[in-house]
Amino acid sequence: MADTGSTIALATVPGRTDTALQITYDLGEGHWVHLYQPASSYNRGDLSEMAGFTFYYRGSGNANTLEIKFEDPDGTNFGQLRQGQSMTADWIRIEVQFTELTYLFGGDANMDWEQVDRISFAVSKKQGDMGGAGTVEIADIALIP
Repeated sequence: MADTGSTIALATVPGRTDTALQITYDLGEGHWVHLYQPASSYNRGDLSEMAGFTFYYRGSGNANTLEIKFEDPDGTNFGQLRQGQSMTADWIRIEVQFTELTYLFGGDANMDWEQVDRISFAVSKKQGDMGGAGTVEIADIALIP
């Protein structure tokens, strides 16, 4: 998905240990690009007994905000915004503790960790970010028990 004026393309590329998902984007006149995968791939979407999750990423292009989001059935989104961190030549390990996530938007502001529908990654242009085009590669996503 992409904001009006932005473009996104997805590809599978060689990753850190296996394959990675590559997001090629151009924010252009828009402000964000976004992809998600069903959370059912991770413990059938029941993350209530999990402490968090990890993944690795690297990126090229201008520095923009990397967003990690979780959405439940009523549209509540909790997540983490990592401003200016979309660009790094080396693989960076991110560990996200669910207790550290904040309410972002939608739904009733109460995250139902037993019924997570989507795990999303986005690149966005926030105040102080550069916008423009680039790539972000995401690899080795895993739950933390």
